[in-house]
Amino acid sequence: IICYGNILASHPYSDSKDFIDKLPDVPKIILGSELPKKNTVSVVFDNYRSMKAVVSHLIEKHGIRDNIAFISGPKVSQSAKWRMDAFIDALKEHGVPFHNDLVVYGNYMNNVDDIVEQLFLSEKKVRAIVSSNDEMCNAVYRIAKLKGYTIGEDLFVEVSHGPTLVDNNVFLSAHAAKLATQGAAFVHNVITGAFTSVGE
Repeated sequence: IICYGNILASHPYSDSKDFIDKLPDVPKIILGSELPKKNTVSVVFDNYRSMKAVVSHLIEKHGIRDNIAFISGPKVSQSAKWRMDAFIDALKEHGVPFHNDLVVYGNYMNNVDDIVEQLFLSEKKVRAIVSSNDEMCNAVYRIAKLKGYTIGEDLFVEVSHGPTLVDNNVFLSAHAAKLATQGAAFVHNVITGAFTSVGE
């Protein structure tokens, strides 16, 4: 099993085929990329629809209609291209202008502070930043904090002696929830951030 995104994300498609050719002639499963080769099965994730849904949500629910920046993965990455296409298509469908100068290219890793800084220094006032993945988003949080912006928190349950049910939500902030409560249950949620407990 080869996780394409982790090993080959910054390599061109031709290099990845060469890499696969050098492996022993045994059945292979490639995660995250289409690679039509003998004895190879590709498992591809739908990066297009999920990215398009995120950008559409930002426009429709939060009213951001201009100067939306995008942190893409590497230019040679197939999944980065799908995510970029989704970003551009979502903007176009909502009549939101695309600004090529508000697109930067990272490596899907956490160490992209320098390119994120470019967005904050742009002559255009950036209203929102969409990141291709969670690792690069961490750099947005770091730079935003350095620039004096408040980092988001999705949910604060102040005092509840339970039971408290939190269900069917999407928590995308670095700090998903702060709990000063007993007996809370999180069911059917998408959670990318940390939990903080208040009190003993």
